[in-house]
Amino acid sequence: ERGRPDVRTYTLLLRSCINSRAATEAAGLLRAGAGLVGAPSRFLPCGAAGAQPKGGLTSELVTESLEGIAVSCGKEDLALGLLRDLKGVRGLKLDGRLPMRLAARAIRSPSSKQ
Repeated sequence: ERGRPDVRTYTLLLRSCINSRAATEAAGLLRAGAGLVGAPSRFLPCGAAGAQPKGGLTSELVTESLEGIAVSCGKEDLALGLLRDLKGVRGLKLDGRLPMRLAARAIRSPSSKQ
């Protein structure tokens, strides 16, 4: 029997991707965990519903991950595009100032100047 990943599993996987600067992988995990269209099929072995943790992803984890994709990975455009899609996820409350914070952090980040 296959188990559904929990928020802790997503937290560990997302942090690992971001620390490895694997922004595309992190974005795919966020898409799968949030039930968004466009999640890579390798993250959906049990279908889209089976990839979503019970209760959904936390806004704190989503925010941390988006900021990591933008700043640590230097992929601001990917993070902002994903944020647009995540705004439509039912029950996920995101800070309205997050787009500005992502842009500001990416500008200040040394990784964005490479």
